[in-house]
Amino acid sequence: MGQPSIATMHLRRAALRAMFTSLRALLIRTDDPMLDLCLHPRVEDGTRPVTSDECDLLRLTSVARSWATSLKPTAVALTEGGAWPGENAAVRIVDLLTRTSDDLLQVRIAGCGRRRDRRLTLTEWGSSVVRTRSRARRVVSRHGAARRLHAGRAR
Repeated sequence: MGQPSIATMHLRRAALRAMFTSLRALLIRTDDPMLDLCLHPRVEDGTRPVTSDECDLLRLTSVARSWATSLKPTAVALTEGGAWPGENAAVRIVDLLTRTSDDLLQVRIAGCGRRRDRRLTLTEWGSSVVRTRSRARRVVSRHGAARRLHAGRAR
């Protein structure tokens, strides 16, 4: 049996602290040995940004099959621009704005959870992918202004 995860260690400590709190309330015990217990922080320091080589690999694998119909390239383009996965499904065609200076797309993101509404600027590759997807969605439906960029429904 290996080392328990950080979340498991924190959960165990919380359960033991609740038990000692109950024992103190019943006057059975007056101390709390969990107060001096040192645990790792909840957030691991192993996270890092994606390298440019990894980003190129993500782009390549997302367009490997059916470029025009797949949602993967669009999801990669929006995520590369800074959108969170929960925000991707809510992006509509009317949320796409073109910056005049360099012809890159900006996307209005509605935000989700603890994320605020904001505008993201897509990369050159991301702009071309999202433009291709939005043209394909406009052909499918004459209600282009109200159509979502993804075929799925937003949560």
